[in-house]
Amino acid sequence: MHAEFTIAKWVPEAGTWVSMLQRDRQTGDNPRVIRAGNLRKENDSALSPIEEKTFQYTYTDGDTVIDFSNGAYWTSPTSDGSAPDAEAFGCSDISPDYCNFVAGILADINTFSTWEAGATYRVAVTSRTGDSRNGDYRFNALAHFQFDDDGNVTLVGNPHKIMDIASCASCHGTAATAFNAHGSQRHDPNVCANCHNDFTFDRNESVAEVDGWFTLSMTNMIHGIHAGIEDFQLDGKPFQQVRYPDWTFGRTPHPSDETPYPGNPGVANCVSCHKGRIPTANQLWNKVKLSACTSCHTDRESGTNAFHYQDSDCTSCHSEGDIPSAEEFHQVGATLDQLAAARSYQMEILSIEGAVTGSEAKVTWRVLKDGVYQDIFEGEDIYLEKSVRLGIGWGYGDDWTNDGSGVSSNGDAGRPFQVEADSGNTAPVDGDNTTAVTTFAVLPDGAMEGRNGFVVIERGPAGINASSVVRTFTLGSGLVEEFGERRQIVSTENCLSCHNTIGRHGTTADNDIMACVTCHNAGSLSRDGSTVQGTVDFMYIMHAIHGVGEKRGKFDRRRDHIVDGVYDGGYTHVTYPNTVVDCNACHINDSHKFPVDPKMRLGVIGNEMKNLYANGSGVNGPTASVCYSCHEITDDELADRVLRGHMTAEGGDMFGGYDHIDYFDGFPVESCTVCHE
Repeated sequence: MHAEFTIAKWVPEAGTWVSMLQRDRQTGDNPRVIRAGNLRKENDSALSPIEEKTFQYTYTDGDTVIDFSNGAYWTSPTSDGSAPDAEAFGCSDISPDYCNFVAGILADINTFSTWEAGATYRVAVTSRTGDSRNGDYRFNALAHFQFDDDGNVTLVGNPHKIMDIASCASCHGTAATAFNAHGSQRHDPNVCANCHNDFTFDRNESVAEVDGWFTLSMTNMIHGIHAGIEDFQLDGKPFQQVRYPDWTFGRTPHPSDETPYPGNPGVANCVSCHKGRIPTANQLWNKVKLSACTSCHTDRESGTNAFHYQDSDCTSCHSEGDIPSAEEFHQVGATLDQLAAARSYQMEILSIEGAVTGSEAKVTWRVLKDGVYQDIFEGEDIYLEKSVRLGIGWGYGDDWTNDGSGVSSNGDAGRPFQVEADSGNTAPVDGDNTTAVTTFAVLPDGAMEGRNGFVVIERGPAGINASSVVRTFTLGSGLVEEFGERRQIVSTENCLSCHNTIGRHGTTADNDIMACVTCHNAGSLSRDGSTVQGTVDFMYIMHAIHGVGEKRGKFDRRRDHIVDGVYDGGYTHVTYPNTVVDCNACHINDSHKFPVDPKMRLGVIGNEMKNLYANGSGVNGPTASVCYSCHEITDDELADRVLRGHMTAEGGDMFGGYDHIDYFDGFPVESCTVCHE
């Protein structure tokens, strides 16, 4: 077995780990810097078996057994494991001040890495058997220990656990392709911190001047990557394009010529990564540490110096006890409280009557908050000044199209037939202000009796934006009091694990992601002024948006973003942190598996086929629609036409020859799974 070993010591007074294995690194003409080290044993005799499935490893450098009695062991630039002096880093060719700067870092490492009883050490083991990106086996293991003056060793807990594997996997998933640094072998952030601490530096981004070394600590590195800071690079690779997906503090703005890298407001939600859902001052991540602040709140030059500021510098402006914690500065707790308050409103649909073509449908509804039904008409919250919107829609089988619901002023299609609640169309039921009935205008021709239908309530009360609720039923003139739910394709929890809140177009779907499908369905189209007018079906746009850069070159709809030659395509600025082939990151109940049932999953309207759709065709095959959402060829029109021709030859017409009802009724039949399992 091939394995890698690291060991680090926790330094509470500095608030960082320090590696017990050190080395130097240099690239080209860049300065020689200090880099935490490891020991890789890639031969069959590296480990000694103790008993079945149990092995022992002794830290060695060649034939030298390392006992750490002199502190950190240096594998380079010295040859005997001893600590180097500043001259080894070429400082004499720069300036005396630069030598003092390097010597100061070396002195800190020597002081903090003293091998001492009572200190906490962490040993980490990483598999190096092949490349896990190719499906090879991988594992990370770690243990924390202390020893006493007699050499007795005791296993202890992590003294500084501020995140764990779940923190990263909630967005990056468990697929090895998501963590492709160092051969994609390390997936536990606590293993990473053995090397990535305040005493390891970037050989590509550092400069040979006082305070010029750029720290590769987990704090500096992870904050910088997720913040989307312009010009931010690590080890020669740019990360300014990263878009952090947490929407607690709002969505990342679209890039523009003036601001090609606008930064990510969601990075302010500390608890999306750090442990402790309710922020408190004594949580380790929430304590004041200036290097943590400057990892985001700094210009590029100052960012290289983050490690060299002292926490005591804060008192030059702030009095003792008046230094805001991370939570206080970012208002994390207050914002999460607002989000929880909005989620505490539960919209309920009690009944619907007259939901059929030519009738004025009536929907009865109420709102539950903290176990109490709210006064919709005279309560503190405002519901009736067009704050709440209701919609009725329809489709075929278990999918929706909302055909005939009416085209909006901007030319899009697929919205439900909607009404905004006000005093003119909404009244209390039998004098009960906690129960309201809202009357729609006359339903259009598409709302034919017997069709698969739904009713949705969204938005409101004013300033709260409660989560939408959706219920299914069969369209008809009678009273419906028992409702169903649409099939579950993805889970709301999977979406929230990355985004934390799901809001768009003035609505929120934190309680039920299916609310998005009421508009983003197989009958939907983007507006007339779109760069590419095409479907905005939820399946299609989720695959396309998250697949940009991995399975497709770009995805355009309303906008075409071209900024400084970096972004090309309406959603190319999205950086999905997982791999789009990890279907279970979103899907549940094996809903991603083929074959596609045309009575459950309808095909989508083809690009630029609005006129065909208006005349009874323009719809792509259901299976082909799913495949094309990821595999559209956006940079070669001829190759894309060949691809669509291949899909059409297998029955999944991609040139707009059919309508939804044709596929739903069983013609034509797609035969993709004959070859593609």
